[in-house]
Amino acid sequence: STNTDATHMTSCNGFIHLEGCQFQGAGDDSTNIHSYYYTIADTGEPGVYDLSVQAPTFTHAQVLDYADPGDTLELVERDSLRPLAEYRVLTAANDVPGWRTRVRLDRPLPADHGHLFLADVTRQPEVRIINCMLRQHRGRGVLLKTRRAHVEGCTFEGLTGTPVFVGAEGGWHEGVTSHDIVIRHNWMIDCNSGDRWAHGTCGVMVGIGADKLDVPGLYRRIVIEDNIIIGEGVAHAIYINAGDQVVI
Repeated sequence: STNTDATHMTSCNGFIHLEGCQFQGAGDDSTNIHSYYYTIADTGEPGVYDLSVQAPTFTHAQVLDYADPGDTLELVERDSLRPLAEYRVLTAANDVPGWRTRVRLDRPLPADHGHLFLADVTRQPEVRIINCMLRQHRGRGVLLKTRRAHVEGCTFEGLTGTPVFVGAEGGWHEGVTSHDIVIRHNWMIDCNSGDRWAHGTCGVMVGIGADKLDVPGLYRRIVIEDNIIIGEGVAHAIYINAGDQVVI
C-alpha cells in the first residue's frame, strides 16, 4: 500500500521488466518510468553549464539526478517539448549539496537557451510490462515517458485515470517523448472516472503536457492492437496527439 505511485523509476538504463505483477489500491499511478528535463544555467565559460531539476516537488527519488560523461543530451523546447538537437557530455562534476551538476558539452548551446530544456536520452531503458493486473486505484495504470516499451496481456480495471498513458509532462519536468511503443492484447475495463488531462480517455492516451499542443510527430512508431476497451460515460477509448506512424 502506498499513497503515491506504487513504483516510480527515474533516469534508468538497461531493461525494466514487470511480469505477473498485481497493483491494487495505490494513491497514484501503478508505475511511472521517465527521465528528467534539466533546467540550464550559464557558468560564464563557453560550453559549460549547470544543470538542475526544478520540478514543482523536486525529484521523487529525492537524490541528485545527473548526467554522466559520454551521455547524450537532447535539447528540447519548453513550450512544446519538441527535440531540437543532441549534445554529448564531455565532463560532469556533481554538486550534491547544491543539487546541480556542472557539465562540459561537445559544443556550446544557443545563447538564448532560457526557453529550452536538456534531457538525458541515454537514460532510456527498454521496458516490458507483461501479464500484470492493475485494479481499483487512484491514478493511471502505466505511465510511459521512455523509448522502446511493450505492454501486453495486462488487465486494467476500475482505475480513476487512463490505463496506458504515453506522455511527457513539462510541468513536472518529466520526459521524454516516446518512440517504438507496442500496446497489445490488454483488457481495459471501466477506467478513467476523473482524469480530465487525458481528455476523458478510458483506454490509451498518447500526448504531451505542455503549453503548445500542435507540434506533430513527437511520438513515433506506436502500435495499439487487439485490446478490449470497455467504458461508460467517457469521451474516448483511444486519444492520440502529436503522433506519427501510429497504427491502431
